[in-house]
Amino acid sequence: MKKILPEHTISLVLPCYNEMKRLHKTFEELDLFMKDRNNVEVVFVNDGSKDSTAWSLKEYAKGKDNVVVVDNKINKGKWGAIYDGVAQATGDLIVLMDVDLSVSTGFVDEAILIALLDKKNIVIGNRYVDGSSKVPMKRLIFSRGFNMLVRILIGLENNDTQCPMKVFWRESVSNEFMDLTEYRFCGDVDFIKGCLDNNKKIIEMAVTYKFEEGSQVSVIKHGKEMFLSLFRLRYKYRKVKSKDI
Repeated sequence: MKKILPEHTISLVLPCYNEMKRLHKTFEELDLFMKDRNNVEVVFVNDGSKDSTAWSLKEYAKGKDNVVVVDNKINKGKWGAIYDGVAQATGDLIVLMDVDLSVSTGFVDEAILIALLDKKNIVIGNRYVDGSSKVPMKRLIFSRGFNMLVRILIGLENNDTQCPMKVFWRESVSNEFMDLTEYRFCGDVDFIKGCLDNNKKIIEMAVTYKFEEGSQVSVIKHGKEMFLSLFRLRYKYRKVKSKDI
């Protein structure tokens, strides 16, 4: 696919927590993606990792003007890290990705081309369109069950709120980021709902998801937390709706 024209600057924001063992492959893919591009920066956010993630990120960033490392000393949660990363980003467009690049950089240009059509466009990946994404059955059941709860409790009709890839104009979502209240696993739902309530357009784009062992999200450990988070969001947006009436 044709590379994005250089007049549009792009910031890839990647939150990290205890990812030392998986960073080598990420660095290699990012080097290939940034080759011959002078309009891309990468913002890593170390979210209070207990391993050597921060050290590895800083070593990679040495001598690279287009690589920024935000080193949070405490764990703020995925969307707490994303918030800090977006605050440091300078690009016209923001690309959110998981640091393991489970959705590869090969989908970035297509997503940006869609975002360029309208500054109100929020592009999110959809891992479940064509069946090309290979996800363990336990995670697939959990994901589809969670999506059903999102539809019932929050009223979102999106098929894959939790897909790690999201693309949007940085300046167009300042209100949505200021209004975030869920900074952990349901930050995606909070962000998307806020965007829709502010008349943004959510556009889903088919992507291929490559699952790798080592994910920091545990179905058993974090399932209850995600469920409670959805109820907090249900209350939050019902309260907002009642104020608008």
